Amino acid sequence: MVSNNVNSAVLNWFSLGDIDESSRTFACAAVGLPINKVSHPGHSGDFNRCLILLKFAPQLRSKMFSHVAPLSGHWASLIDMWSEIEETFIGEAGVGFEKSSSAPKTDALLRQIESQAVASEDKNTCKRSFPREPFASRLMNNGL
Repeated sequence: MVSNNVNSAVLNWFSLGDIDESSRTFACAAVGLPINKVSHPGHSGDFNRCLILLKFAPQLRSKMFSHVAPLSGHWASLIDMWSEIEETFIGEAGVGFEKSSSAPKTDALLRQIESQAVASEDKNTCKRSFPREPFASRLMNNGL
């Protein structure tokens, strides 16, 4: 179910979606919620959950570079290559693994990005660079 209101869509995903730490990180960063632990999609199953989040709340695509990429060098690398990863994953497995139960090319691509990010990332240098309005205030302002 897709909602026109991003907060409503994300709440719907939180209640109905298949959630892991990486998709939770993505969702929280995109809407400005606090993040306890930054986690990245490490394999195709994690990436699939992020794509399902985007099906629930397609408006979050516009926040990927501004809100999610600044979380870490790893997220920045993932977001930079998002289109390629998504195309690869959809081509071999499909969202929800509708075509295949595995996605080895996507897994290899995610491992490659992780290796590069780990090699070049200087820990604790990526900070959030956007203003954050309390989530409850945003909900109230949007009539929820």
